[in-house]
This record gives sequence, structure tokens and C-alpha cells, in this order.
Amino acid sequence: QLEVVMTYVALSRYGFGELKEVRRKELLKQSKGSAAQLDILVEKGVFETYEKLVSRFDTTGQESDTEQIELTESQEVALAKVRESFETKDVVLLHGVTSSGKTELYIKDDHALSQYLLTLALEGAALTPRQDAAALEGEALGELVRAYLLSEAVIRRLADFIDAEVLHALLANDIDLDLADEAAAKESVAKLAGHISASVRILPRYDEKTERWQLDVEKMRHGNLRVGQIDEEFLLSGDYQQIRRTSAIIAGLIGGGAVIRRGEKSQPVASFAEAMRWLLNEVERGITKQRYKGLGEMNPQQLWETTMDPAVRRLLRVQIDDIITADEIFTTLMGDNVEPRRAFIESNALYARNIDV
Repeated sequence: QLEVVMTYVALSRYGFGELKEVRRKELLKQSKGSAAQLDILVEKGVFETYEKLVSRFDTTGQESDTEQIELTESQEVALAKVRESFETKDVVLLHGVTSSGKTELYIKDDHALSQYLLTLALEGAALTPRQDAAALEGEALGELVRAYLLSEAVIRRLADFIDAEVLHALLANDIDLDLADEAAAKESVAKLAGHISASVRILPRYDEKTERWQLDVEKMRHGNLRVGQIDEEFLLSGDYQQIRRTSAIIAGLIGGGAVIRRGEKSQPVASFAEAMRWLLNEVERGITKQRYKGLGEMNPQQLWETTMDPAVRRLLRVQIDDIITADEIFTTLMGDNVEPRRAFIESNALYARNIDV
């Protein structure tokens, strides 16, 4: 208790003069005393405590011998936003600019992450598609990369129904499929066969029900035969058209001597997909990703910034369109009967994504 009192005297006088108020937190920190010791001194009348609203930016009456801090460019921008908000009274949201100059950013989903990585990747990036060719950079490269990533997103979504290797072959080689008749279907199989591995089988088949030709895509995965279909409906879909548009641009773009550059680093590449992988990998070297599976993994500040703050939170309406079907699924997965749950898992295991084990 004596150490607390002596520390208070040293802090409040700054050497001479009358005793002044001292913040409770600072007193306990400097004296290395406990809150219980301070409460005893308050009860004895040695100290008087009261609550006071103080701005975190208020430095009145404080002396500092610290050197002038040199801010990074991102910190300067953040400081300018804060100062502007004092005059406009607007709410300003900063994405965690830290003292080290690093930035903390919350990303909603994989698509938002891809867009953010794309923004970083295009800074100082240039693609020379072949030796002695003019480099693609700036907005020209940006449009090309955005189209490619959009097609990649389509492929990830369709991979549960059509093997991803086949979809990537369509994207990389500008293959135009035709299922108008048996000859066209067999020709489409021949076009694809030269660009896929031996583990994938593509067979033309006439569907008696629809009275149309289609391609059956077969592949063994984890001991199970997966079968997908490419039919006329798929060829008329927006997903296929997106893949076709992108393929028409990137197929044949990369030739001998192609190089992708970002800043002072460069890498020879043999395909546009290889160039994109290198570019995104270079970006990811400088970032650290942390995924939250639930609110319980966050500290209070993170919970406020992502979930509770009305300025940035997202509210989603949840509706049960078919209460009977919903109840059946819930009973299957959470009920006491094991066999239906096992059958459900076996039927849907290959379609699962983002599993935490």
C-alpha cells in the first residue's frame, strides 16, 4: 500500500507542485499494486475516486519525451480519415491499420477473398505473353484476370456435377462442344480426349428420355465411380457461355518466352493458368489468413467489428419453405437412428466442402 501511495505522489506532482488527479489504471500499472490494495486505501480515505469521461485523444496536462513517430503511407491515410471525421461527425471505419504498417481486413467469403487478392496482385503486375510481344498490364491485364477468375469460380461450382479436369480443358483450349447428332457428339469426345488424363472417360450416349445426345463423364474417386453429364441444357447455360468467352481470349495467348512479372520478381510460364497461380501465390506470401468457424473464436473487438456493429453487419432472412422436409433432414442428422444418418453421409460425402476435422 505504501508503494501505491509513493507512486501516486511521483505521478501527480511531476516533481513539484500540488497533488493532481491520476488515472487508476496508470497508478496500478506503475506501482505494480493490486486493485484490492487500492480499494483498501480508498476505504481508509487516503484516496478519493470518481469517474470522468476523457477523450482518448486528450493529452492535456501530459508530458511526453517520445520522439516524433514516422507514419507509413497507409497510416497517414487512416489518420487523415480520422481527422476529417472530427469535422464532419461521420462514422469512419478503418480496416485495422496497425503500428507495424500491416492491415487487418475481414473478408466475407471465397469470392470476396479472390477479389481482394486480385486487387493486390495487379499492383505492378505485367504479363508478356510471348517473346518480343508487348506486355499486358494495368486495366488490360485486369479485365483478362477478372474474366479468368470468374470462369474459375464457375468451374468450382460445377465441379460437383462435371469433373473439374474436363471443365479446365474447355477453358484452356477453346473447345466448342456440339451435341446436335451422334457424329457431332463423337467429335466433341475426340476434341476433349486429347486434353484430359487417362483417369477420365468420356462416352457419347443417346438419352431415350430427352431424345438428345449427351456426354457421360466418368472418373473413379476414393474408390467410387463418379458420373457427370454434359448435355444440351448445359451448352445453352450462362455458365458454359462464360467459360467459352474466357477461353476464346486466353487460348493460344501464351507462347514461347512468356513471362509474368510483379514488381522486381518474374517467372517464365507455359499457360495463362500457371501465370495466375504464380501471381496469386506471390500475393499470399505477404498475408496471413485466419478463418473463424464461429463467434466463440473471436475476441470482443472482433465480434463487434464483424457481427454486432450496425454499420457493417449483415442480416440474412432465414425461411423454412418446407417444414416437413426440414424436419426430416434434422431428424436424419440429429436423431438416434444411426442407419439413415450413415446413408445420408455416404450419399453426400463427395459433395462436401470446407470440412473441419
